Amino acid sequence: MKVKTVTYKEFDKMCADLQGLIRKSEYNYEVLIGVARAGVYVAEKFDAKKFYIVKSQRGGTVVKRGIVNSILLKMPTFFNCILRVLEAKILEWKDAFKRPTLKEVDIDEKLTLRLKEGGHKVLIVDDAVDSGRSLLSVVEAVRRISPENIIRTAVITVTRKKVLIKPDYALFRNSTLLRFPWAGDVCDNSKERQP
Repeated sequence: MKVKTVTYKEFDKMCADLQGLIRKSEYNYEVLIGVARAGVYVAEKFDAKKFYIVKSQRGGTVVKRGIVNSILLKMPTFFNCILRVLEAKILEWKDAFKRPTLKEVDIDEKLTLRLKEGGHKVLIVDDAVDSGRSLLSVVEAVRRISPENIIRTAVITVTRKKVLIKPDYALFRNSTLLRFPWAGDVCDNSKERQP
């Protein structure tokens, strides 16, 4: 498992490359959905007049904010890489021993009405798939609204070999952990400012 720090410029290129994979497959989506929080950053980079946001955030994300981030920022980058790999391995180990359940997904009324029309090509985007629980929860919630929609998924990276859902499109499928520019353990002096 490797960790790569991603700058805003690299993130923009990754999103363009991901969109290129989708175009190459000739999947012309009509409804674009970004999974909050980081999937919204991906959706913002796509050539879409409009996209929808759904919320399905893993529990540990909120815990990492605040005081923990201030401690992480003072540590050397190589140590933060070790901590990221350790966290990923612990979460994977924990997930192996518990029965996965779908999460609650918050879908707004406008998106619900659009999906109820049926027959749409839907693309759901996120930054990463770890266990796949969040992405699968969103896919199933969209499918429950109307099974007549065609749904595909796209992420930048898949961090595990065994996941609950394999995305249709991904740039990395080799257990690469990406430290995106908005991550709490990216030092301020190494962050590029978003234009």
